[in-house]
Amino acid sequence: MTIGDPGDTFFPYNVIYALENAFSTIDSNITFIRRKIAIGDPDQSVAICPVDWMPAQEEIGRQEASTQVYLLYIQSMIVDPDQARGMRVHSYLAKAIRELLARSAPLRVGLQGLQTVDLNGVKERVLRYQVGNQTLHDSEQDGNWYYLSTLELRVETQII
Repeated sequence: MTIGDPGDTFFPYNVIYALENAFSTIDSNITFIRRKIAIGDPDQSVAICPVDWMPAQEEIGRQEASTQVYLLYIQSMIVDPDQARGMRVHSYLAKAIRELLARSAPLRVGLQGLQTVDLNGVKERVLRYQVGNQTLHDSEQDGNWYYLSTLELRVETQII
């Protein structure tokens, strides 16, 4: 592991890796992106990216919070020239992502088991995760309809 190629072994990228594996069961044609969705990305794109980190609580006498929260955006996009079909397919994909996050026992066990050890021997592990709001947007451009959903996922970890 180097700064130029740290891999997926640290938070929150180990979470992103686990989510990509779980979401690939929805449809084998999903394209995964590790940044926010942009116009020009392919149909059936799912983007997962970190957008925020915050200490979960203030602690007296500690240099670093023992609990912290990573906020991830999970975006899905469908591109279709047929407005009704695109909306239907996108609604299905957005719902499938929500359902998988809420109901998948293998994903829940996988996320709860994630932990890392940094170069100084400090361990970080998942305490819990929470599915937040999912916003839906649509836009027409150049004869295609773009359907985008953005779901918030909060992952709380603990330094042990």
